[in-house]
Amino acid sequence: MRHLVLCLALSSLAAHGAEPLLAHPPGPYPVGFRVIQQAQGRQPAQVLQWYPAGAPGSTLRYADYLATRLTALRQDRSPDELQALRGQQASRLGQRLGSATAQALLEAPMRATLHAAPAGAAFPVIVYAPGVGGPADENAELLEDLASHGYVVLSSIGMGADGKDVEESLAGVEPQVADIRALIRLAESDPQADARRLALLGWSWGGMTQLFAATQEARVQALVSLDGTREPELTRQIDVTRLIAPWLYVSRTPDTISEINRRGIDTRFSLLNEARHSPVTQLIVYPMRHEDFVSRRLREAPPTAYDEYSQAEVRQAFGMVALYVRHFLDAHLKQAPESRAFLARKPVENGAVPHTLRLDASGSLAPRP
Repeated sequence: MRHLVLCLALSSLAAHGAEPLLAHPPGPYPVGFRVIQQAQGRQPAQVLQWYPAGAPGSTLRYADYLATRLTALRQDRSPDELQALRGQQASRLGQRLGSATAQALLEAPMRATLHAAPAGAAFPVIVYAPGVGGPADENAELLEDLASHGYVVLSSIGMGADGKDVEESLAGVEPQVADIRALIRLAESDPQADARRLALLGWSWGGMTQLFAATQEARVQALVSLDGTREPELTRQIDVTRLIAPWLYVSRTPDTISEINRRGIDTRFSLLNEARHSPVTQLIVYPMRHEDFVSRRLREAPPTAYDEYSQAEVRQAFGMVALYVRHFLDAHLKQAPESRAFLARKPVENGAVPHTLRLDASGSLAPRP
C-alpha cells in the first residue's frame, strides 16, 4: 500500500511538471517555432521566432527550448559536446525538481511546433527583451500564447556587448537596445511580419531597455514592461518627450517603505510619473515576486521556492498577466473592441481572484490614432 501511495505521488508530481503553464485556451492559430542562426559577425547571433502557422508541425518539447540556450552564443559546439551539455541541463533540473518531475518537464510537448508552415498573412510584430543574462526562451509560454493570437514574436539572449555579462549601467543599456533594433530590422525582411504594427515587451532589465529603444523607434505602437528595472539613475536618462507609445507596466507587490529605505532607492524620480506623453497603465499583481514574471522560473523552480503564495496561486496570477498583456496589445495594435472592453473592466470581472490584481490608468485606454 505504501508503495502504491508513493507511486501515485510521484506520478502526480511528474504530471504537474508536464501540464501546460497557462490554463486558458490558446488563440485560433497553431504556433510555429524556429531558430534563426545569423551570419557570422551579425548580432544577435541567434534569434528565436514564434509565429502563427497554417497547421501544426512536428512536436516541440521543453528540452528543445533548453537546447537553444547552448547555442545562443556558441554555434561551433560539436554534437558530442551538445549531448553532454544537455545531460548537464537535465541533471541540474533533476536536482531542483526531482528526477521524475524533471524528466516529465523535459519531455513535455509545447504549444509551439517545429517545421510548421506560416499562416500566409502578415501579422503584427512583438520584440521581446529578456532580463540580465536571460535566455531568449525565458518567457516561451507567454510568447507562444501571443503567437497563437496572431503575432510574430522575436527574441534573443539578454547579454552585453560581444556576449559578455551585462554591465548594469547606462553603458550596459546600449547592447540590448542595439539587439532590439536589429530584431526590428529582421522583422522588416520577413513577409509574414508587419513591422508597421510593432510592440516591445520585456522583463526586468529588458523591461527597461525596451523603453530606451522605443525613443529611437517612432513606429513602436505599444510597450509592455514586466516588472521592469526602475533605477532612477538609469531611467531618468530616457527622453520622455520621445516616449509616446501606450505603456503597460506590470509590477509585483509594492515594496514597503522600510524595504525601499534599506535598498537606498531614490524615490524622488519615477519614470511612471514622468512619462507624461505616454498613456501609462499599471497592473499590480500581488501574488507575484520579481522573478515570477518569466515562465522559465515557474517551470523550473521547485514548489519550495514559493512563500506566502503557493506555486499554484502564482501560476494562476501569471495566467492573468498573460491575458492582460495580450488584450493590451490587441487593443493598440489591432484596435480590437473586445480587448478595449476587457481593459475597461475590473480585474475580478475578467476572472482574477479577488484582491490579487489592481489596475491603474493615467491616460486613456483607447488606442492612439
